[in-house]
Amino acid sequence: MTDAFAEERFLIVTDPIAQDWMEFKTNEPEKWLRGMRKLQVRLEQAGEAGAEG
Repeated sequence: MTDAFAEERFLIVTDPIAQDWMEFKTNEPEKWLRGMRKLQVRLEQAGEAGAEG
């Protein structure tokens, strides 16, 4: 974390997986948005199925 302060990084993430995710989101925003839309549809469908059963 001290390296991040020294490098004056704006966003500091402590998990390497989160760093990869943020880089992907930043570098390929349209692809990331498509994935988030698909995820939202799946979550909504799962919620509807749970409410029916």
